[in-house]
Amino acid sequence: MMDLFGPLNLSEMMTESLMEEIMVKYHFQDVREEMHQAYTAVRSAIKDQERYEVLLDRELMQADIVVTLGGLIDKYQEKLAKEDDIMKELMVEQISWDLLAQGYKMIRDNLCEFHGLTMDKMHFWGGEPDYPLEGLIDVLKRFQHLDISLSHALSLSPSKSAVFRAHLLLAEEEAVEHGLCSTCNRQERCEYYDNRLSD
Repeated sequence: MMDLFGPLNLSEMMTESLMEEIMVKYHFQDVREEMHQAYTAVRSAIKDQERYEVLLDRELMQADIVVTLGGLIDKYQEKLAKEDDIMKELMVEQISWDLLAQGYKMIRDNLCEFHGLTMDKMHFWGGEPDYPLEGLIDVLKRFQHLDISLSHALSLSPSKSAVFRAHLLLAEEEAVEHGLCSTCNRQERCEYYDNRLSD
């Protein structure tokens, strides 16, 4: 078992052009100033908070993976909720999930470049019978470097986090290159699938 961990550095990727891309994707062009404020606040909130950990098992050819944007972004959303700023809350939500998707792709690329492995399938806990949400409790105990917990309602804390199991192939075994969404078990239930980020 190999334990890989470190910063995601997504805040460094948060350029004006990425903001424009997200703004167009979710139709926020008419509220550009609010979008800019939310985007800037998210970038500040996740800096030095964004992390990943990968528990890589080459024998089983699988990896348990966690990515998080950290807890400060939750506090920012709590502040927006108190101010009844629903629009910016929605913006933060969309920006956050797009950033997490970028994190998945970064891990996928690193596994390929540095370990000669590619993610064949992504299984999110609670997304299918073989991966019940309750099983996530034991998985989270195995991560040594990130403090991710489950509430009594079985939601992750920090909330802008994701945990999944990736089934792996040797990179040379992959016959057809596919996009990230094709590896995921949540396509039918994912509100972001139709507007997915291109590879």
